[in-house]
Amino acid sequence: MAKIELGDWQYIEETPFKWNNGIRIEFKENIPEYLYKYYPSNENSFNAISNNNFFCSHPFHFNDLTDSTPLSYNFKDLCLEDFKNYYEDLVDENQLLLMYEEDKLNLFRSYCNHYYSELNSMLGFISLTKNKMNNLMWGHYSSDSGFKVKFNTPKLVESINKNNEQNCLFFPINYIENKLHIDTSEYGNRLPLLVDISTKVNDWKYENEWRFIITKSAMSVPESLVSLKEDYKGENNRFASYDADSIEEIVLGFNFFNGKNFSNKVLKTSDEYRIDAKSQDVTSLLKFICNNKNIIIRQAGLKIDSEENILIPNTNSLRRSLERIEIKHISHFTFSVFRVNRNEIEEF
Repeated sequence: MAKIELGDWQYIEETPFKWNNGIRIEFKENIPEYLYKYYPSNENSFNAISNNNFFCSHPFHFNDLTDSTPLSYNFKDLCLEDFKNYYEDLVDENQLLLMYEEDKLNLFRSYCNHYYSELNSMLGFISLTKNKMNNLMWGHYSSDSGFKVKFNTPKLVESINKNNEQNCLFFPINYIENKLHIDTSEYGNRLPLLVDISTKVNDWKYENEWRFIITKSAMSVPESLVSLKEDYKGENNRFASYDADSIEEIVLGFNFFNGKNFSNKVLKTSDEYRIDAKSQDVTSLLKFICNNKNIIIRQAGLKIDSEENILIPNTNSLRRSLERIEIKHISHFTFSVFRVNRNEIEEF
């Protein structure tokens, strides 16, 4: 057994190796009862909920350059035998020896990039958060026109494992001062992988991220996001399904019902209006909400605090709020939106 310790986290590789239980991350943090995901307002987000699946990102999709990077792997002492084992089916032996000597001068950067590319075509990342209500999360990921989904964590973990053949890891992100460049000659390739995919620098600590890693062979790679290469389409998609009963609540953003996705808003009463969805994707999301009546629906808002702000006389504070609503499908693209009880508004 090999191990790396980093704070309260332990990264462990068992022998013999087996993906779903041969490598693991041990941590002291309690698994939260609920996890949340903030979604932008677009057709991919709408379809993700109505189809009960996550898009499992490639690191090229990330908004953090240091998150899951080939520079986490230090192959400077890579031996010729390991180099041969990786390339022997691609080139003849004479060319292989030349490649080895050339790449050695560059600290095996080419080998590292090939290894990283192949590895991440088999890994998909699902990011969630413990943050029930967070201004930055709304702004960065939903822009207040998207929505936030509350998941029951035990049900979600069980259903993802069940629906994805147990090929997943689940862990909280370990926030550290700096990302690490780890010597593979001492720790092998798999422990650096575990550290790399589960650590982020402290600047991101406010996200309180928990992460699933899904494995599939030959998934798509969005090469065009980071280079002039064309995207690799892959043999398998980057979706991971879960059971609908994992969802406990959906919070629609303050600006969810906007002109981009809706039209013809008609006020019926002070607590009800009708509105038409502009696309099949939005319609499918709202139909999913209407058909799953066990899911609580709320809408985010802003509320003036009734108590005076103690820092500045004659002023009040603004707080984010959540109000319970109901949505009913009327016909085709038309829906009614109801305020359930305007006197019961949750403040944050």
